[in-house]
Amino acid sequence: MTPTRGSRSPVRSGTFPPNGSTTCWTRPSIRHANPSWRFCSLRPTPCVRSRRTSPSGIGAPRRRQRTPRRVSQSDIAGFAALTGDAQWIHTDASRAREGPFGTTIAHGYLTLSLVVPLLAELLDFTNVRMVVNYGLNRVRFPSAVPAGARIRLAATVTEVTRIGDDCYELVILSRLECDRGTKPAAVVELIYRAYE
Repeated sequence: MTPTRGSRSPVRSGTFPPNGSTTCWTRPSIRHANPSWRFCSLRPTPCVRSRRTSPSGIGAPRRRQRTPRRVSQSDIAGFAALTGDAQWIHTDASRAREGPFGTTIAHGYLTLSLVVPLLAELLDFTNVRMVVNYGLNRVRFPSAVPAGARIRLAATVTEVTRIGDDCYELVILSRLECDRGTKPAAVVELIYRAYE
């Protein structure tokens, strides 16, 4: 069976645990828009499955996960030093305290870059020799990530398309959520290519 293109579905999200808790949210954080894409048993097609679900498939998540992760001021300062984007809203705590966010905030592109390692905790590829980042579709930053905030990722594999003889292209709708607000910190469609 060859994966087919499916309709786009909204990302499933939940609620953050109480402050200080390491328990994850109560809903699955990764899912497939089309159940036929769960082709773990088929070879030589690549398998995409959730690392954080029951062995039988997309199911209840474990109670503990590596996400959410905290975005520290040192993370923000390191990104500012690396990129040269040292605007005061990111680096000057005293000035930022009087600014529109009340504290320093993470760069939008730092927020975007954190999607990749968080997604790596949710997706597992087998029967492939490599996976590459092919690009992005729509990217939006509806809200800021304050220093010290916790973030988590919810994602949906919305499309799987065969490209040539040895490649599958996946479109993954990802929503990065922050415990300091009701709006997502980032919403992005990532495009991955998995090569057999």
